Amino acid sequence: MSGNHSDGPHPNPPPHAGEGDERAARVGGGNDVTPHAGEGDERAARVGGGNDVTPHAGEGDERAARVGGGNDVTPHAGEGDERAARVGGGGLPARLPPSMPQFPDRAWRHAFRAVVRAGGWRLEGELPDVPKLVLIVAPHSSWWDGIWGLLFKIALGTDIAFMAKRELFRWPLGGLLRKLGGVPIARGEAADVVGQMVERFRARERLWLGIEPEGTRKAVVKWKSGFWHIARQAGVPILPGYFDYPRKVIGLGPLFHPTDDKDADLAALRAFYAPYKGKHRGV
Repeated sequence: MSGNHSDGPHPNPPPHAGEGDERAARVGGGNDVTPHAGEGDERAARVGGGNDVTPHAGEGDERAARVGGGNDVTPHAGEGDERAARVGGGGLPARLPPSMPQFPDRAWRHAFRAVVRAGGWRLEGELPDVPKLVLIVAPHSSWWDGIWGLLFKIALGTDIAFMAKRELFRWPLGGLLRKLGGVPIARGEAADVVGQMVERFRARERLWLGIEPEGTRKAVVKWKSGFWHIARQAGVPILPGYFDYPRKVIGLGPLFHPTDDKDADLAALRAFYAPYKGKHRGV
């Protein structure tokens, strides 16, 4: 993956007083992260993109993640080792969180994983261990977004539903798109689409629904708010996903729980995407 490199050896930092052999752990890229006093082995973990994240004092493994306008998210109590799968700095996770919708493991999945790796792409961030959510993806500026998105979806074995214009579901692609989780939608039926998707969430035990909030490959001043209405009415969180073409990364941010202030939520989510660049533009 372009951008990954190996730094030369660094001297080991001295331990804090009283820590004994529980010395500071080194996490990727040559950046040193030391645990807070009393944390022991609950050391700081890296979340993609080279940013070091350290837990707040006393939180242990229940770390809070912030997206834009102040949504704090912590792992569910009692998850133990079944925490959200953390990836970054090297490719694709070996396993998926147990609550996440997923396809049965198939041998041909390894071929798609090889294609993703050969292209130099990787996944960074966390796959949350929740059964239902709305996944939004931006910036969407090229047909290549759909190609790489599907390659990642198949390589990981994630059963993520997605809406697409009805015309794409004709022969010969219709059957394949449906097997991959496609939901045909007629343009101009926005209000009805929200209701249909809310009912789909209520009828299923597990559902991850992927939506592009920009709604087009062209630059837009204002996002479409359908994804927010679906998540709010269905009572499910929003997972921000992003393309960052300069680093060949598809990434995931922390879960965002919609409030009753739509405009503030949209502004917070859009601000989260500021650092990331699509194939032809940012957000």
